[in-house]
Parts: sequence; C-alpha cells; structure tokens
Amino acid sequence: MDVSSLQVVRLSDRPDLADPMWAATDEGWPAFMMHDPVGNLYYPRLERDLGDLCLMAITPGDEVIAKACFLPVTGSVDDLPDRGWDAIVERGIADHDAGRAPTMASALEIMVAPAARGLGLSTVMLDHMRRAVAELGLVDLVAPVRPSGKHAHQRESMADYLARRTDEGLPADPWLRVHARAGATIVKVAPESMVIEGTPEQWHEWTGVDFDHDGEVEVPEALAPVMVDLEADRVTYIEPNVWVHHDLRD
Repeated sequence: MDVSSLQVVRLSDRPDLADPMWAATDEGWPAFMMHDPVGNLYYPRLERDLGDLCLMAITPGDEVIAKACFLPVTGSVDDLPDRGWDAIVERGIADHDAGRAPTMASALEIMVAPAARGLGLSTVMLDHMRRAVAELGLVDLVAPVRPSGKHAHQRESMADYLARRTDEGLPADPWLRVHARAGATIVKVAPESMVIEGTPEQWHEWTGVDFDHDGEVEVPEALAPVMVDLEADRVTYIEPNVWVHHDLRD
C-alpha cells in the first residue's frame, strides 16, 4: 500500500464513510473494549454531532484504513482525571452541550485497521490530530494512552512498566514511543481509565477464557487482570492508561 496516495479527511466531510470507518477500525480493539458503558453512551454523538473531530485515512478507492478522534475539553494539564478516558469523554460532551469554551483537547483514539499496520500510519494520524487541534487555537493536546505492549505484563504495575526504556531513553512501549517521538511527555498514570463489567458468560464470549475461580484472572489483550466474583456472577475489568501531553506551542 502506498501511504503517499492516502487522503486524510474529516468524518463531517464524508459522513457516507461512517459505517465503513467503524467496521474497518473497531476490529482492531479487543472485543471486551467495545463494552465500556461510557463509550457506548457517548460515542454515537461523535458521528451525529461532532464529525469534524474524527479524522479518517482513506485510499483512492474510499477504503477507510485508520481513524483518529479527539475532543475539545475544559481543564488543565495539571488536573487530569484518574478516571482517564471515561472521565474526559464525559467532560468533553458536557462542555460541548453547555457551550463552554475549551481550554485544551484530548485524544480519544487513534486506530489503524489491522491489515494496514506496519506502515507508520499511527504517526501520520497523530500528526494530523496535532494539526487539527492547533487549528482550533488550542495549544495543549492530552491523551489517555493505552500502552500497546502492557498486555504482556499484566501483573506489573503501570509505574514499573513505564520505567522500561530503550537504549535511547525512550519508552519501551511502542505506542508511548510514538507519542514521545512526536514530542509528548508523560504526565501521570490514569489508574481507572475505563471500567468494563459483565457476567462470566459474557466475558467468556468476549475473550474465550473460562472463569472457574474467584480472584484475578489474566485475559488476552487486557492491560491488567480482571477480577472474578462467581457468587455475584460478575467479572470486572479496570483498565489503567497513561496521560501524555503534547505541547503544541513547539
């Protein structure tokens, strides 16, 4: 695939590509990530009301192969919520509905379709997001980053995982390294960025794992073990993320 032939457009300019966008990029997420109640409540608003905040990389044949969504919000880099992704989505939608002037923007996601990975598109989409935020007159872009390699170290604390570094001194995590190379700095851990609950039966459907005992259980692609309570018929996943900051003054 020739990356130079791709075009990056806003969803508001090509609303006809909404369904292909979700279909092409959502498959890149683990199935359980599609069951965050905050995301399921508010994400439809992005398509309906905030399409100018979703960027898409499309081929000359109108195939969507990547997306990048962000949200203007109030607040400051010094006061980012521990509830990370969930909290910033709730805040951004509330700010929009109340007509409050944003003071910064938060990335919501950058996702490349599995078939198009390895081409450097995550860097391309991050660059376009940075420019789109700057065009709004905002100089701070934050992101509750989901470190892409953390799933291989589920029982390691996020703080210890962040201490892993390359010989260059960059984060060992590939996705955090993309942000670092774009100029971002790590602000802090968001320990409860997303909470996803379901029954053991639902979680088995999402992960293929059998839940036959209480306590912590590792499931594929999670960043931390889930907590199983068979008596309550409940499996709870609390996802940690990492807040990063892009200073667009640079």
